[in-house]
Amino acid sequence: MTASSFAELAEVEIDPARALVHEEGWQSWSPTSAYRLDEPPVRGSDPAFYAINYKDPAGLSAGLAGEGLLAVDPGTGAPARVWAAADPATAVPEIRAERRGDRLVVSADGPVLESAHAGGLSGALAAWADGAAAAAGVGPLRPAPTIWCSWYHYFTRVTEADMVENLDAMDRLDLPVDVVQLDDGYQAELGDWLTLSDRFASLPDLVGRIRDRGRRAGTRSGWSAAPTRRGRRRTPGTTGTRTCTRWTPPTRARSAGWARSSARWPGTASTSSRSTSCTPPRCRAAGTSTGRA
Repeated sequence: MTASSFAELAEVEIDPARALVHEEGWQSWSPTSAYRLDEPPVRGSDPAFYAINYKDPAGLSAGLAGEGLLAVDPGTGAPARVWAAADPATAVPEIRAERRGDRLVVSADGPVLESAHAGGLSGALAAWADGAAAAAGVGPLRPAPTIWCSWYHYFTRVTEADMVENLDAMDRLDLPVDVVQLDDGYQAELGDWLTLSDRFASLPDLVGRIRDRGRRAGTRSGWSAAPTRRGRRRTPGTTGTRTCTRWTPPTRARSAGWARSSARWPGTASTSSRSTSCTPPRCRAAGTSTGRA
């Protein structure tokens, strides 16, 4: 995106030593964090990293910028200010913050809405997200279920035997796990979601086992396709971008704010929830679990 396509929105008076800028990522895997003005934001250098983590395959600018959402705590005691996509269902603009002396100049390449809130970045993001959720017609959030997800121990190497072993351990240890989620790894290839790997015999049977234990079954789905003949054949029209059913916020600020309206934003999960994964080596041996939010 060229600089000429950006319109200046505001100038924010700051304390350069105390100001913080929150960059929101394009989707749940994108770098998302709050930075002081002397901290370089995470950008990466691998084209594959750009393709997955940014809406523009060229990536973000080197300066401070968010996609769809950016917030500034000026560090002066004044309220934090939030700029967010006016209609994220149709367009997610890039929003930049450029330092000019003792001011930050905020600009965007699409329509955004601005708001100001007390409580620092976390308070501002939480207040903004509550308002965004209400505007989208989202009702009160249901209590988040406790989830065990295969990804956090097995990654793509999960087997059906692993799932059954952990189900048994949950029962034996009386763990309060509501949802048992089989994540990436059950399929033959990335993007070939309808064909099982040789490590699984039957997904319906596995789902039945989970339900028979009084728990709900979850699975990972996506739009990714591996660059293989079978992956392209079974997932036509895909582009290599990945939409994940799990929501894993990388920062406390995301947890405080974006989670409240993630159910209605593109590229995020249908619900925000707290995942629980067993500490290696598996629940059976460890007997403990760790929370993943």
